[in-house]
Amino acid sequence: YGPLIAGGLLRIRLELCVVESFFNEAVGPFIKENGLNWILPFHETVETFLAGTIFALATTFILVGSTKLIQIIAFYGDLVVGGPCRLFGGFFFDRARGQPVTLDVSFFGFFKTRLVGPPVDFKEEELKKALGEKDNVLDFDNVKPADVPLLAVSGGVKVVGEASKLFREFIEGLDLFVGRYLVLIASGYIILKFIHFKVFPDFP
Repeated sequence: YGPLIAGGLLRIRLELCVVESFFNEAVGPFIKENGLNWILPFHETVETFLAGTIFALATTFILVGSTKLIQIIAFYGDLVVGGPCRLFGGFFFDRARGQPVTLDVSFFGFFKTRLVGPPVDFKEEELKKALGEKDNVLDFDNVKPADVPLLAVSGGVKVVGEASKLFREFIEGLDLFVGRYLVLIASGYIILKFIHFKVFPDFP
């Protein structure tokens, strides 16, 4: 199984290297040498038109595939690291704050009920969330002195889990933007460059 494992990991690494080499070895040095005046210059030439068009097409092709790969890596990273950190860190963090143990279940978002813990009115909880009232995680009034180390460690673990979740959501949003809007933006930019080159070469 070694060749299969090594081949799969190498393929992932090569996909990431494509993005790195494109920006660090192709785009970065060119912008450093020529600046950004080729994006939409005062006078559109064949060279500036082709440079902008090829850049838009290459960026779209590379980012559409690469952001999906990064999104998958972020998802599995959050599943393996972030999820357990939020689960165990949040559990011990709430215990250190003196919060009761609760277990809520629901079926496809309906018939929500609490199996473990004090009874709660979920309609009232939803109303509080709609009004912006949330549980204050910085309320340490019920923390005992002996639970301060547990509070600090579990709080740090929970922060790692929440940071992993935010990173995953950011990458998912970036992937959605690239897949849905970057193609439209690149197409609009190429059309604008073409009109600027053929119709209004000296505008603005």
